[in-house]
Amino acid sequence: MAASCTLTVPALFAASSSSSSTSARRYRRFGVVAMASAGQKVYAPGVAVSEGNGGLPKISLKSPHGSEAEIYLFGACVTSWKVPSGKDLLFVRPDAVFNGQKPISGGIPHCFPQFGPGPMQQHGFARNVNWSITDSEVTEGDPTVTLELKDDSYSRSMWDFSFQALYKVVLHSTSLSTTLKIINTDDKPFSFKGRGDLSRICRLCLPWCTE
Repeated sequence: MAASCTLTVPALFAASSSSSSTSARRYRRFGVVAMASAGQKVYAPGVAVSEGNGGLPKISLKSPHGSEAEIYLFGACVTSWKVPSGKDLLFVRPDAVFNGQKPISGGIPHCFPQFGPGPMQQHGFARNVNWSITDSEVTEGDPTVTLELKDDSYSRSMWDFSFQALYKVVLHSTSLSTTLKIINTDDKPFSFKGRGDLSRICRLCLPWCTE
């Protein structure tokens, strides 16, 4: 059983939901596994991994059209998206902490498997843990990376289910699209809450939000 949501954010900030095309032409595809350390794996053209703020691993996407994006493996948080003019359309709080101990404040965060307060920590655990790179590719010239998160002892201490989360980020010439797919790998059903796309839109349109 899988659930997925897709967000495409054009440069003019008009967000809309859409489905990923399965017929898109792929020029090259590079399968990768979880990164051992920066620079030790081969990724698709336009996809690179380096050391970011606080020494945290960071993925850089660069389109041949001039757009750029940055994603931190910690929380799978997209912290920067620049259009060809060089303008960054994402907001990260000036006091954001990059220490791997607390969520990165800003950008496009994850709220899984809970949005807001509840039986577990605020907004769930997906934004508080390291994700791994499971795939990178170039689709019709657009650099693409897919990140993965699976259950472990930490997640099960709060939410006792087996799952696989796949987060795909595609950098287009004038837009950025993200798709989060949740797969139930357990032998029992589960439900989850989250604002998904709405929380991402909030980060884009309401950068003064303190959550």
